[in-house]
Amino acid sequence: MSGRRFMEAMGEVGDNYIEEALQYVPAKSMVRGTWMKWCVTAACLALIVCAGIFATRSGKEASFELDPSLPMLRIESGEGGMGYSAVMLYDISEDGDLNPWNEDVVLETLPVYENLAYVEDVGGLPIYLSEEEMKALAEDVAARLGEEITEIELERLKDYTDAPEGFTGEEACTYTAHTPNTEIRIHGDGGINIVFRQEVPLPEDFIHSEEGILQLVKEYDKLLQLKNPEADVYGSYSFSGDCRLSNDVYDRDEDMLQSILNYNFECVYFSFDDKNLSGIGMHNGMMSAKKLGDYPAITVKEARKALLAGEYITNVWEEDLPEGGIRKKDIAKVELIYRNSPACRQYLPYYCFYILQPEIEGVTMAEGLNSYALVYVPAIRKEYLENYSDYIPFN
Repeated sequence: MSGRRFMEAMGEVGDNYIEEALQYVPAKSMVRGTWMKWCVTAACLALIVCAGIFATRSGKEASFELDPSLPMLRIESGEGGMGYSAVMLYDISEDGDLNPWNEDVVLETLPVYENLAYVEDVGGLPIYLSEEEMKALAEDVAARLGEEITEIELERLKDYTDAPEGFTGEEACTYTAHTPNTEIRIHGDGGINIVFRQEVPLPEDFIHSEEGILQLVKEYDKLLQLKNPEADVYGSYSFSGDCRLSNDVYDRDEDMLQSILNYNFECVYFSFDDKNLSGIGMHNGMMSAKKLGDYPAITVKEARKALLAGEYITNVWEEDLPEGGIRKKDIAKVELIYRNSPACRQYLPYYCFYILQPEIEGVTMAEGLNSYALVYVPAIRKEYLENYSDYIPFN
């Protein structure tokens, strides 16, 4: 799973899947996979977190001084969507391994970003780029495609909702440029969706695989401008076991941290319709992100210890997790991700653990299909999270 892209489903997924190219998919808060979207009530037990001195579970105290140059952060209840956070797979290996991070990677610090496109009370609708900036981006994309813009369409905040305090409603939300062969939609945070008006047949030898996706990357090299592309193809399952293949591409860098940021904020994906290419999506999360600082990170070993102690964030009901608490044997996978949906005020890094769920009463799945709950532990030291105790349950 990437930590960026979500597919949310209510029960069965039919044969006619939602056309991704026509929809805005915000940048991997989104976590890949089929989601069971149920309404969740977050219930957390309180624990006071000390800013300067904290006690370990062994009873010993260790000193820690906050860096005054680093702003305090908040965990947002809306991060990554409020769906029932689980992914269905026959085997965890189907989830792919595109994430450049692995458990051997140790990072002393991790950057945290402010989401400049965040607007309270507009349901995660990103608003940041000006009309002129969106126009310039659309014109650049059209030029790289070799297309001429013939018509434009502008959607404003007032077209969707009443303007929150501090806004007029005239702020641009999306800028759509129409060309003879494409529709180029620019979103307020710099995200791009390109929809092809005419069928774009795939090569006869095309196979929906990493090699096939990289073949398309090469064909659209002038548009994508990726120096060292890495691709992944993965399956999303419905309750009945129907599979839909999706893909992600990012630019791997020699620097591990830069690769992690590219993977979470700057990815590309292709959409298909039968045997044709129907669209291309390009996430540009850093275009609307402001770095707040490099925060002291915890190791995956420390995160796993916190998880097993019951210190985690999840949208999965407690009764749908292993009875008696999560055990080491219940952990199928872990990866370092950023939860960075438009609903986040700040983009924070987390260790995302995949927890094999027991059979859930009232839920019927295809034989052999497993459900993995997504459970998160903040990857930065909790002393910098001012509302940590409000969201982390302690069992």
